[in-house]
Amino acid sequence: DHISPISDTTVMSSTSTGAGHIEHVETQMAYTLPVIAGVFCAFALVGVLIPYGLYSAAATALSMGVVVTIGLLTALQYVSHK
Repeated sequence: DHISPISDTTVMSSTSTGAGHIEHVETQMAYTLPVIAGVFCAFALVGVLIPYGLYSAAATALSMGVVVTIGLLTALQYVSHK
């Protein structure tokens, strides 16, 4: 929803703040892409670990997804302040 150019909430957010529509979508990418990467890693890890048990696979994948997401957000914050 954050980066969908046809989403009603995206259109309303950009209109109410006076920002350009596509400009608003582009600014949301910095927040959305690290989450997408974290979810992708977690999903792939569950696929590999599911034969070892559902709960252990889910716990490990969730932890990995959170670590990847927070790591990417921290790295982006560090790079943007330079």
